[in-house]
Amino acid sequence: MRTAEAEGAGTQRIAGLEERIAAEVQELTRRARGRISPGPAGVRYLFVCGCPRSGTTALTTLLNEDERVLLGQERFRLIRKLLEPFHFTEEVFFNPTERETSWAMPWRGERVRPGSFAEYHALRERWRGGTVEVIGDKAPFYSDQLERLGSAFPGARFVLLVRDLHEVAASYRRRAADPVDHWPAENGHALATEHWNAALGHARAFPEADRLLLVSHARFFGGTPGELDRLYAFLGLEPEVAMRERHAAMVEDAEVRRTRVRPLPPPVAAAVDAARDRDLDAWAARATVS
Repeated sequence: MRTAEAEGAGTQRIAGLEERIAAEVQELTRRARGRISPGPAGVRYLFVCGCPRSGTTALTTLLNEDERVLLGQERFRLIRKLLEPFHFTEEVFFNPTERETSWAMPWRGERVRPGSFAEYHALRERWRGGTVEVIGDKAPFYSDQLERLGSAFPGARFVLLVRDLHEVAASYRRRAADPVDHWPAENGHALATEHWNAALGHARAFPEADRLLLVSHARFFGGTPGELDRLYAFLGLEPEVAMRERHAAMVEDAEVRRTRVRPLPPPVAAAVDAARDRDLDAWAARATVS
């Protein structure tokens, strides 16, 4: 038997999809007349990316605690090659479909916001409240779409997380070995190295360097002074006291998590280092402190 709460949630979602369909029909009509929606007015766009397991989820969750920022969590991951400003209109952004995204899974064991349809609905109230200055999305593989997104979203900014390759590879291996995790068993250290090299390669090739900020996982989550200010300056904002407190709490939590990380076995570490693009590694090390 369906509870009243379940029925309410279902009604809410159906209503949202109906609203979305109506918006899409209107957009198709505009396009038939040679016009395209420019997307929401009065906001700046931000895309967070980087090799998977580099802290993009944690950074996005932190930024969503700021009433001036509103970011999806892989909101458009499945259609990243088709993304345009129309997708950030209210009727579309806050009414996700499973053809565009997948929800956060319970095995994560970490706070993910937004991680459900209900949380997108709640964030819609922030949007309607008029405080949002920056809107966008996070998905690791936006890194391979930097030039296309840069063209489709004039003035958009991009943040790319950079984490030590050994830590990334260890995370890939840990998840691949977890039978409860949906992560494929074959996604181990070799794939981690491939993804890591590719993300940095796309970043270095992006021709508009002033629109891209590389953020060091070790420095940002390790509490290096000035890192939060560096990020916020790039966003054109000033971090409020509450955000500084949340960042400090995240740094403490990251320190606890680091004590649980197991180093790579020596043969695996050697293989990872052999496949690492040292040129890109050196470039990223410079870029994360500039």
